[in-house]
Amino acid sequence: MLFDQETQDKFAEASLIADPFSEETTEPQVLFLGTSSMKPTTYRGASAIYLINKNSGLLMDCAEGSYGQLFDHFGSKEKVDQVLLKTRAVFITHIHGDHQLGVLKII
Repeated sequence: MLFDQETQDKFAEASLIADPFSEETTEPQVLFLGTSSMKPTTYRGASAIYLINKNSGLLMDCAEGSYGQLFDHFGSKEKVDQVLLKTRAVFITHIHGDHQLGVLKII
């Protein structure tokens, strides 16, 4: 978590994070959940990408901590649950122990 509680509360009050599933989108949206290698660093989560397209989602390379990153982005368990229910596939582009572990946590 990069922000202290006061900063997180300001973000929550301002509703800066739009729900990508509530609006009709014409272009796919890419949410980088992590851009580090196979393990998280201080400021970067382990590699994982969530692709949103036409009211459904695709989770690519679900590494350790992906659920926490979804929670940090969407702000509540209820919104994360909605995102996960709209996930149609989990795509693994390469084999690492961290991706296999992440898939088990999501399912």
